[in-house]
Amino acid sequence: MQSSLKGKRAGEIGALILTIVMWVCAAVLGLIGASGYPLMALAAVFLALLALPVLQNTARAPDITLREDGLLLQPAVWRDRLVPWVDVLALTEDPSLPPEGAEVYRKRAVGKKKYRPAAGKLLLLRGLPPQYRLVGFFSGEGLHPVISVNTRSHADYDRLIAAIEKRVTRPPAG
Repeated sequence: MQSSLKGKRAGEIGALILTIVMWVCAAVLGLIGASGYPLMALAAVFLALLALPVLQNTARAPDITLREDGLLLQPAVWRDRLVPWVDVLALTEDPSLPPEGAEVYRKRAVGKKKYRPAAGKLLLLRGLPPQYRLVGFFSGEGLHPVISVNTRSHADYDRLIAAIEKRVTRPPAG
C-alpha cells in the first residue's frame, strides 16, 4: 500500500530551495559581518538557525509504502530508505497538528461536509539520517528519528495507520 497526496512533493522541494536560499543569505551576511559589521554576523547565525525548521519539512512526512519487510520511506528530496519493522520503535500522537476546533477558516474554505479534522501519529524510528532527527527535535522527541503520518499528508490515513499499528505493538521508549 502506498500513501501520498498531490502537492506534498512540491512542498518538500520548496522547503529545500528555501533552506538553501536562507543558508546562502546567511553566508553572505557572515562575510559582511566578518568585514567589520558584527550585527550582520549575528544575523547570519540567526538566519542559519531559522533555516532548520524549514529543512525539517523535507523529511517530516515522506511518502510511505508498506512492505512485508518494513516501511519504504520515499521523500521527494532525499534518497528512499527501507526501515525494517524492528526499527519502528513506537507510535505517539503528533503534537504539530492543530487541535480540534482550531481550523475555523479551513473548515469554511473546504466546506463543513468535506472538512475532516487533522489526525496523525509520529513514528519513532531507528537508524535514519540527521534530517529525520531534526523532525524529532522539533516534534519534542529529542534527537530521535521521527516521521509524521497524518491526514494532511497521506491519502488513506486510516488504513495506513491501522496497518502500521498491527506491526508496532511495543510501548513508546522513554
